[in-house]
Amino acid sequence: QISNLNKHEIKILKDLYNDESIVIKPADKGGGLVILSKDQYENEAYKQLNDVNTYIKLSNNPTPEMTSKLQMYLEEGKRSGILNKNELIYINIQHPRIPVIYFLPKIHKSLINPPGRPIVSGIGSLFSNLSEYIDILLQPYVEVLDQMPITFRRLLEYCFNGNVSAVYLSSHNITLENNNVDTNDMKQSLYK
Repeated sequence: QISNLNKHEIKILKDLYNDESIVIKPADKGGGLVILSKDQYENEAYKQLNDVNTYIKLSNNPTPEMTSKLQMYLEEGKRSGILNKNELIYINIQHPRIPVIYFLPKIHKSLINPPGRPIVSGIGSLFSNLSEYIDILLQPYVEVLDQMPITFRRLLEYCFNGNVSAVYLSSHNITLENNNVDTNDMKQSLYK
């Protein structure tokens, strides 16, 4: 293969790749690469994963129980004619992998100690094909929705041009982007 790097640069990249004391991740925004010490990366991961308001530690792997329930629902779907044989085979992953979490450094927030954006890679997991199947089923309905992007300015114009009888604006600063928000509580708050 032809490379635009000289031998010295190739050696540096190989050394970085093989250095187990660092973690190399893409930046959350901006398209750059970030090199963190392994300790710094793991400390951020532990900090987030130990947040009891966001995550709970499982005492066991729930995959076997969830697999059993999913298979029960899929068989019922086949019996009732909702799913055909090919759909059932596609959705029912025989050997699902456990989703993996990793963190993308948010260097736009801090260059020194960037918080991490949690990403769960669920490719090949128990529900990945089911999610894809549901997405395919919903596409025709989503395409007919009014998908006009709304900017804050357009929202204000809409509200203040007599389209609504009362206008209430609210602003919130959420520091943890992976907070679990109880939608029922949110709806009740909005109705008040």
